[in-house]
Amino acid sequence: MPRMSRAEKKELTTSQLLETAREVFLERGYHRSTLDDIADAAGFTKGAVYARFKSKDELFLALYDDWVDQRIADLARYNTPPKSFEALLRSDAKRLMALRSAHADWYLLLLEFWTYAARDERLRAELAAHHERFVQNLARAIEASAAAMGATLKRPAIDLARGGSAISFGVTLERLLDPKAVPETLMESLLVLLAAEITVPSAEKGARARQKTRPRPITA
Repeated sequence: MPRMSRAEKKELTTSQLLETAREVFLERGYHRSTLDDIADAAGFTKGAVYARFKSKDELFLALYDDWVDQRIADLARYNTPPKSFEALLRSDAKRLMALRSAHADWYLLLLEFWTYAARDERLRAELAAHHERFVQNLARAIEASAAAMGATLKRPAIDLARGGSAISFGVTLERLLDPKAVPETLMESLLVLLAAEITVPSAEKGARARQKTRPRPITA
């Protein structure tokens, strides 16, 4: 095996540190976890952690960036074109609910950090900037999907992207509190209602567009 370069070793160490941090955060929650806990669990000194991240906040934001990268990658995956923009939304809403259910512990952790950051002006601005990167990518995916399905947007795609994100988090929060009280289809119904206020479908336009391109899924 060839010896790794210094940069490669640093990248590997950072990757290991992020994976360990994620495990510790998920097990203990954001506030009950410390950099000492993470360093010990990863087998690093606290100095090694601080050499890469100045604070626990910065470390968590790096984890959030990884999550955003995964969701953006999801947006670039093409599926079999559905018959309408509404069908696309329903399909993606089902996939989104499955994602929320499979990673409920992560969303609980994210909500903990989200409310904590909202009370700190500097941290709030940092988290907002990280989140905006995802929302902008989601808006572009919505524009591409609407064009492929022949749906005319009555308002900017960013409105649907931001509204969809808000609905997603709201439904997730309700399910975390009482899963039995929130139907599996609730997010699907709300996203379709939101889209109906923002888009005007056109079957003829959609038929022409589907011959040229395939839609991108919408995942938050």
